[in-house]
Parts: sequence; C-alpha cells; structure tokens
Amino acid sequence: MPAVSVLMTVYNGEEFVAQTIDSILSQTFGDFEFVIVDNASTDDSLKIVESFDDSRIRLVRNVENLGQTKSLNIGLHQSCGKYIARIDADDLAFRQRLAMQVLFLDAHPEVAVVGSHVHLIDSDGQYLYTQLFPVESQDVLWMSLFTTPLAHSAVVMRRDVVCEVGGYDENLIRAQDYALWSKLINNGHLVTNLSEPLVSIRVHNDRNWTKSNIGNAGVEASVVMRHNIKTRVGMDISPEDGESMYWLVGHFEGAWRSDEDLSRHQILATLRVLHSIAHAFRIQVNRQSFFYIRMLIRIGLFRARVPFFTRVAIVVKALYLMCSPETVPSVVVFVRDRCSRARLFDLIRLVAMTRSVRRSGPATK
Repeated sequence: MPAVSVLMTVYNGEEFVAQTIDSILSQTFGDFEFVIVDNASTDDSLKIVESFDDSRIRLVRNVENLGQTKSLNIGLHQSCGKYIARIDADDLAFRQRLAMQVLFLDAHPEVAVVGSHVHLIDSDGQYLYTQLFPVESQDVLWMSLFTTPLAHSAVVMRRDVVCEVGGYDENLIRAQDYALWSKLINNGHLVTNLSEPLVSIRVHNDRNWTKSNIGNAGVEASVVMRHNIKTRVGMDISPEDGESMYWLVGHFEGAWRSDEDLSRHQILATLRVLHSIAHAFRIQVNRQSFFYIRMLIRIGLFRARVPFFTRVAIVVKALYLMCSPETVPSVVVFVRDRCSRARLFDLIRLVAMTRSVRRSGPATK
C-alpha cells in the first residue's frame, strides 16, 4: 500500500495535463500512486495520460461526464494511500512538495489536512505573485468562516478522516473543497498550511473567477459560509447578507472585487455584519485574526463606494488592531513569509497587486 495517493481529475485538459503529470512523477518522495480520473474527455487528454509509462499511474475512466465533485469521490474511493494529495490538471507541484507535507503530517497526527502557500502563474508558466494562506490557528478559523483557508490543489489530507466525514458533497459544483474543509473544522479536526509555496496554480481564461462566469459558486459558498458562522459564532445572517459577505470578503478578502458587484448600501451593511462577527469571533478564540486586519486594510484602501471618512476609519482601526499584542505573532509570520524566499518585493506587492488585479480581473479559481 502506498503512503500517498495523488488524486487528479481531468476533463479536456490536453493543454497542460502533461506538465502536471510530469511534476508529480518528478517528486523527491516516491512512495505514491497517481490516481487520475478522466471525466469523459473529448480531446486528447486520455491519450496524453496513457502515453506515460509509469506503474504508479492508475487511470480511472468515466463513461460519461459526471462533474468534478463526483469524479473526486470516485478517485477518493479508488485510492489506497494513507494520505490523499490533490492536484488539478493544469497546476504544477514543486519537487519537494509531497516529501515536506508527508513529513509534517507524520509529525503532527492531530492535523487532518495540510496545504501551503501557492505561486500564481500564467498560461506560459510565468510567475505572477504568491498567494498566502493562513498558518496561525486563529487565522485559519477566521478565514474559513468566509472562504477556503486552503488551496485545493495544494493539500495533502488523511484519507480515513476525509472518508469519515463523507468526502466531497456531491450537491456542490464549485464550492466542494470549501465545504469539505468547513465540515472537518466544524467536527473538531485541525487544518493548516505550511508557510512556503509548494504548488504553482495556473491562471488562464477557464479559471477566471468573476461574477459573470462562476454560475452558482457564490450561492454555494454563501450557504457554507452562513452555516459556518451559525455553527461557530452563533450568528444567523440572511441569504442576502451571506451573498454580499461572499463578494466582499470571499476569495482574496475583497482585494479585487469590482465596485459594481455591491452597492454602497450593501457594502456598509455588510461591514456592520462583519464587525459583529469579528467581535463574536474574538470572544470565542480570545485573539484577533491578522487576516481580519488585512481584510480591513484592503477594504478601506480600495473600496471606492465606501465613503472617504468611513474608509479612513476602517484603515485606522485596522492599524490600531495590528499594533495590539495579540496580533503580533500573526504579523511576524506574515512579514516573514513576504520577505523570505528571495521575494523581497512581495511585501510591496500586497498593495500593488491588489490594484493591478482589480484592473485586469481576478487571478484565481
């Protein structure tokens, strides 16, 4: 039995799937099987997968397109490894990825899932920027209230724990990963991230995350979010507030959301709900999340529909919270991550990236 089952689904991914497979087969950690579920591709994806002569590859073929969520569960039940590592069919794993994440899980049996920071790359594989995910426990808990605290393509998870909670929710099309992490956290399991990038996530037209092309993803995510807030901080929020909250503080925590997505009234109403949630959260964990502070700074600096003096007040409050003793560990981790790996300009790009992405559109799933 292999230590790790790497799980990938592919549907018409001929452009990048060979590079993804190469990145897995080149891992420094070799005790794995590579379960690839072809979701009835109509292009040359299947031929490309079959062209690899490696006994670690196990190909599962769907006779019809079942969607990614059902395909993931099929692959999950076909897997034999103690750990399940995810990769999407257009992303790239760093060579040491599996070795580092398996070492971490072996040393921390209390952790159910471990992810990492990720590099965002374009269609040509050129580096765009580094996306940070929470490492400190209170930051993971805070971020998971509103959006996924893990990059799906960068996780390694304990197979028995994931199967114990029922795997992926097949009623969901796009928010299946967020729902899974939420279910694990709500059941008392720990999830976290390593404080360095181990995967490159590719940004291209099929993965642009805008209000016009995500279908029901916002509705799905807001349902998961509302359940998390109810379960963990005891607050009920309306479906309308849930969707507004999703657009305001969802992926990238409001960094690139268009000002056209929400009216001024919606933004201000959502901010009031957000502050109430943050207050309840702080009482619960006895600490403030640095990701909440970063969220306030971004909203205050870049939300043109928020009145100027309100924006100033938001930024001042965020800076005040940043100086409080309880947030110092998160601030230190954040600065360390931004200044490590010879990427000294990433700290500046926290602001510069936000503006450039908002002009060009989102750069994530």
